[in-house]
Amino acid sequence: MFRHLFKEYEEIILIILSCKKYRFKAEQQKRGWLRQMPQSLRYFHIEGDPTLNREYIFLDKENKLIVRTEDDYVSLPRKVMAAFYAIMQRFQFKYLWKTDDDQNCILSRPDIYFGNLQSSLLAAKKSSMPFHYGGNIIHVRKQHVSSYYTKHPELPKNLSIEPVSYCSGRFYFLSHTAIMYLLEFERKQIEGMFLEDYAIGRCLHQYYKSTMLHVESEAIFRDFAEYSQEAIEAGTEAEANEKVEEGTTIAKEISCGCRGWWPWCGYCGKLSAPPSNRYFFVSVRAGRGLLAAAIITAATVSLWRIPSLSSAVFSLGNFIDIGTKKGLQKLSSSF
Repeated sequence: MFRHLFKEYEEIILIILSCKKYRFKAEQQKRGWLRQMPQSLRYFHIEGDPTLNREYIFLDKENKLIVRTEDDYVSLPRKVMAAFYAIMQRFQFKYLWKTDDDQNCILSRPDIYFGNLQSSLLAAKKSSMPFHYGGNIIHVRKQHVSSYYTKHPELPKNLSIEPVSYCSGRFYFLSHTAIMYLLEFERKQIEGMFLEDYAIGRCLHQYYKSTMLHVESEAIFRDFAEYSQEAIEAGTEAEANEKVEEGTTIAKEISCGCRGWWPWCGYCGKLSAPPSNRYFFVSVRAGRGLLAAAIITAATVSLWRIPSLSSAVFSLGNFIDIGTKKGLQKLSSSF
């Protein structure tokens, strides 16, 4: 009953799926964008070790969590669930963010962007419409057989994908209560699946997906440039770093039109007025124009000065549906 009183408290925890074979990728992240994340953010690279004599072990000095699973691609669903369990046992937290070791953050100010995302999630959590699940939302409309085995031959060729909405594994988040649900009711089913991100969205109860938050992760992360561990060990790390930083350079060269995730720019991290090509990841079931006007007013005039105004926007649960078919609404500058 009082077990949570003895846990460490963290508002947000970031886990990064990794493996021993590609450990150099995790080190690349540590030398790069992870240094620019908010200082308060706790993160762990997740590795698997089937010979471990316990369910998990934290290596805090290395920001690493080792779980008792295989360390290959098809074991990612088991690995992520084992990581959820380990984090749940040690920490009391509000949200868990997840990404992979092959992702490079291309934002010039990750600390500002992710700090704003954290504040937004925590503010919404106190409202009548908290977010339990979010990321780059993918809507599977029809059942089909996955062709992903062409990229990962270890996957079965007859892998069926059912209609569902789920968040891309590039980056997604889950609330504490959503993870509790998955561990309590869906762990075995998820561990028997092959695609980790699809499995999470497939098994998460609709209650936790009723207000999914769309995060344009492709504007935040890019895959690392292809390079080998041998190249790094051979002394060509500078060349590898240069390739990895290409995405960051592109982002810096953009004349900021504040095109990133609303209401904070994904490139400069600032709260600014929406230009004509700003996309809002909100669909309005009723009173579309009135609600959009209220959001623009809150974002451009006094969102940072009048907290009650932003809370009012979050409380309009009957009018907002995030992450649905019409979730990407484009508002013209004349609106």
